[in-house]
Amino acid sequence: MTCYENPLITILLSTYNGQNYLRPFLDSLLEQTFRDFLIIVRDDGSTDNTLSILQEYTSKFKNLILLEEGSNVGAARSFGYLLEFGLTQTKSNYFMFADQDDVWMKDKIEKTYQKMQDVELQRKSQQPILVHTDLMVTGRDLNLISSSFWKQQKLRPTNVQVNKLLIQNVITGCTMMINRRLAEKCSPFPKKVIMHDWWIGLVASCVGEIVHLQSATILYRLHDNNHIGARKLTLFNATMKLFSDYSLEPYICQCNELYRKLDSDLTPSQRLMLINFAQLNEVNYMKRVQIVFKWKFFKSGFFRNIAHLIKM
Repeated sequence: MTCYENPLITILLSTYNGQNYLRPFLDSLLEQTFRDFLIIVRDDGSTDNTLSILQEYTSKFKNLILLEEGSNVGAARSFGYLLEFGLTQTKSNYFMFADQDDVWMKDKIEKTYQKMQDVELQRKSQQPILVHTDLMVTGRDLNLISSSFWKQQKLRPTNVQVNKLLIQNVITGCTMMINRRLAEKCSPFPKKVIMHDWWIGLVASCVGEIVHLQSATILYRLHDNNHIGARKLTLFNATMKLFSDYSLEPYICQCNELYRKLDSDLTPSQRLMLINFAQLNEVNYMKRVQIVFKWKFFKSGFFRNIAHLIKM
């Protein structure tokens, strides 16, 4: 298979039953002030008109590539396939990730790329780098709900150390840009990855650098299928989480995948940290608490950590 033209940036889009919001999203991509990019799309088994909309746009824009129809594998694996394809079939230096129902601000790519350039210039090396930004939260008709997703969710974008990311992801995939070096470290994705952005963030925290832009670059649209993930954090919601199901098993599985993937790249301290985290389900409650405090496996926010300590 021949590589496509050599765009500086490749944008990876996984779609699934996105007919209601896909057109405005694609229009926002194609109105970007920065134009040196390719869009690669993989549909994850849609049953609505998503594919026909994508085919409509491929006929209009030469920089949109639609892969062959795929089965439903979920977002994490679908983005994993896309990243592997982007690495092998393009020579792009940078990769971004997109969700079908958002709207990108016109200077999103330009601002994120400028931040990436600044960091790479400062480091003067081929270090794996991840840049992420804030989001504006809107309703389904793009009416503004919050000017900052981070503030609404009481998230700290600086909580990107390995010990913090093991227990809570604060990086939103549709705001990320990663350089090729990080993409190579992340790919191929292991089977037990919770979500693509979480996995990439964990790899970057171990072997690279994560930086953020304080400003929002995207309109994050809330609708029936995604409103829970951006529900405002309140005392009531935090209390309700105490009565919901909670298992450390997915976190531990992802931790074990991280250890296996990066074994030779990890420092002795990182290895010991991951080993301790992976043992949380094998020890009694008091020992778990001791491990959490020793390694500071804490989330953003007081109420989240109370719930975390009570339920683990």
